[in-house]
Amino acid sequence: MSHNPHSNRGREEFLDAARGAAMLFVLLSHFGTAYFSRGEADRFWEAVLIRVGMIASPTFTIVSGLVLGYLLSTTGTRFGEIRMKLIDRSLFLLTIGHLLIAGALWKNSELISFMRTDCIAVSVIIGALIVQRTSALTRLMLGVLIYVLSWVAISVWTPASAAGSVVERVAFGAFDVDNFPLIPWFSLYIGSTAFGQWLAKLEQAEVRRVAVNLAKLSIACVGLAGLFELVKHAEDWELIQHPFLRHLMWVGQKYPPGPVYLLLYGGIGLAILATSMLAHSTGRSRSLRLLAATGQCAFFIYVIHFYLFDALYLFKVHPASAWPLFFLASCLVIGVVADRWQRRNGNRWLTVGLPWIASYRQRLTTVEST
Repeated sequence: MSHNPHSNRGREEFLDAARGAAMLFVLLSHFGTAYFSRGEADRFWEAVLIRVGMIASPTFTIVSGLVLGYLLSTTGTRFGEIRMKLIDRSLFLLTIGHLLIAGALWKNSELISFMRTDCIAVSVIIGALIVQRTSALTRLMLGVLIYVLSWVAISVWTPASAAGSVVERVAFGAFDVDNFPLIPWFSLYIGSTAFGQWLAKLEQAEVRRVAVNLAKLSIACVGLAGLFELVKHAEDWELIQHPFLRHLMWVGQKYPPGPVYLLLYGGIGLAILATSMLAHSTGRSRSLRLLAATGQCAFFIYVIHFYLFDALYLFKVHPASAWPLFFLASCLVIGVVADRWQRRNGNRWLTVGLPWIASYRQRLTTVEST
């Protein structure tokens, strides 16, 4: 790799802050499901919180892709070490992490399901292995191509066996299953690495200008999604009545992610990123630091929030008007525990030992050569 003047600059705080903001929307969505789970629950607020929480998945996926592309450009010759750590962390998510989350979701038989964290982990492993071998433009085009082909596969493939249905659900997605399909989400992830690589080449003085342009792009994406929804409901389009096209163009089509869904919620995710960049460009702020700290221990928060929200079942009454108080109290508890985790550098335990194995093999090779 050629010398990069930005090499070894490390990770920008605004990327971790954007990831932290995405985690807040994860908490909001899952809180809505847990708090309003009883029979007398207010389904209106449950639906609102879940719908608002949909911002989380595209935002988290985009930021994760940005981080990989950013690290490729800023770590220079250390990227090989970074790649190993990324793969190591992803293998942890697929094994021990999967079991930790499944423990909280045992009532839903999540042990053998393909979870959101599994989807991200596999995407990171594949991305880390190919990012140095492909140009930013190639990855951007690859992301678009994979996304289109995934929807083509959904439209033409009807599995005839149970095994085929599992492959369809895990790889491409199925409309009747609440699942995170790998291929369409990976397309968003790998495409985002191209932007992350470009973002890393910016000078500090350019961050604000790019943030403003991102905000404009966000407005355009959200506006297009809204315009399409208005036109779709105003006009009686017979073509849109086709079941497949209804799914394809539905703004709430998350499994698998539809284009209008990505325009709306991905567009809002860009606004979150732009806001983080603007806050970063004006100097360090307490809010940005708190969000960045949240983003840095995102997986730990993701695990413990399931167990904490399970405790909501202990309350016999869930008044709809009091949900903000319960949510803030939950976030306070999560924040205190996460702060302790962060202070003790708890992320070092999220490993299957690949860096240690590599270090041991290197020492052994050195001893043998002498």
